[in-house]
Amino acid sequence: MIEWIEVILMSEKSEKRDKKIDQIEEMIGTLIQMVGNVGARLEEVAHDLKDTKEILHTFRSETDVNFKKLDRRVKLIESDLDETMVKVAEMTTPKQ
Repeated sequence: MIEWIEVILMSEKSEKRDKKIDQIEEMIGTLIQMVGNVGARLEEVAHDLKDTKEILHTFRSETDVNFKKLDRRVKLIESDLDETMVKVAEMTTPKQ
């Protein structure tokens, strides 16, 4: 009779151990999936960041070109204005 009780107790311990092992296996499987999902998302973010950097670089280049053009135009306008002011001054200055 004692042997049967020991067998039953060992069987119950074995079942509990098996359930715990099954739970751990399930948890590890879930963690592996989560890590895979995070890895995939990180790749997407890295790709998006690369695209954003390229767009930003293009924008900066175009902006630099446009500012250089504007700067040249402003200098030309200032030069024209200076010439005009000299001409107006010559026209309004009484000659002796």
